[in-house]
Amino acid sequence: MTSNFDFLSNQFPQLHNYAKEAESLTYSAPRASCFYARFTLEQAVYWLYDNEPYLNPPYENNLGALIHEQTFKDNLKPGWGGDDSD
Repeated sequence: MTSNFDFLSNQFPQLHNYAKEAESLTYSAPRASCFYARFTLEQAVYWLYDNEPYLNPPYENNLGALIHEQTFKDNLKPGWGGDDSD
């Protein structure tokens, strides 16, 4: 079966597996699907902070702190940062 996340399979096989799990559980176990979706996002953001030198890690290492850190938001497309001024 084709997945919406097949584009991840070559470069990020583990993220691909997590995302496919979220996708496969969408209808049969939506709560579990949400867990896997969140987990996949967390792993992707952790990877960014580990591999992109322009990101300054915040004091707290949780998803909320990581995605609201200014260097992270500065690298989003305009309007994606959750800030009305974008």
